[in-house]
Amino acid sequence: MPSGPRVARWAAWTGAGWLGLLCLPGTACVAVLLGAPGLLLQVASALAAGGTVAFGIQIGRRRGWWYLLIAALAGAAVLVCSAEAAWAATFFEPTAGGSGGFLEILAPVLIAVLAGTLALAALAALLGAGVLLGLATHGHPRLRGLASLGAVLAVVGIAAGAGAATKGAGNYGVDVTATRGNVTGVWKSSRGAMLRLARDGTFTASGLPAGIGDWAVGVTPASGPGTWQVGQLEPGTPPGVIFDFADGSQAELQLETDGSSLAMYYDLGDPDEGWSGQYRLVKQ
Repeated sequence: MPSGPRVARWAAWTGAGWLGLLCLPGTACVAVLLGAPGLLLQVASALAAGGTVAFGIQIGRRRGWWYLLIAALAGAAVLVCSAEAAWAATFFEPTAGGSGGFLEILAPVLIAVLAGTLALAALAALLGAGVLLGLATHGHPRLRGLASLGAVLAVVGIAAGAGAATKGAGNYGVDVTATRGNVTGVWKSSRGAMLRLARDGTFTASGLPAGIGDWAVGVTPASGPGTWQVGQLEPGTPPGVIFDFADGSQAELQLETDGSSLAMYYDLGDPDEGWSGQYRLVKQ
């Protein structure tokens, strides 16, 4: 049993390997933001969670209470750094709607506080579960091996299931090129507005704000029919969806990802306000 801050060899080597596993979710998150498959993040999270329980079992078996505190703090630091790295990676990903305005300055501090709190809570739960298993199986190597394997498989299954349930959850705000195929359909906003775009190039609108679009001609009505096409309303503007209303007004909206779906949007004000400054309609 350790009597002070001196770290035993087993704890140093096992802890280093465990911290390496904790680096995997952050690395995978950055990779996914830059275009890698989302499955990579699920696998990395499952490995990190399973490794955390296994490390907790070792701490419990050896009654290493001092190591439990060190592990929680060191693991939280690694996860906070991973969250900061993922945030930094968003600057290299073209994100529709701008950054985040003034709040972008406070983002590192907010991320550190939020990620640190969540990381400590998650690590306490996983390490604690491992410690309890280690205590319960102390002196029974075979039982300990089975318990470790079962715990790791259970955590891996939970992490994989959670990843599947939230598939595409991080895939927001990436510009998408508009085509007739991905634009056709029904689009709704959280405020009750609806756009119904038919394959024949006609549309009907209801509940829209008056004067939609980053680029517009005239003041578009809140409701009414019209025709639509994919293109540019003005030279030099990004291609999007052009709406020609029956009253002669026109507007252009852009497309971006919204999780596993698509969103059609325009900026209400400064594009640097990000999503908070957008009017969005999500494809149903």
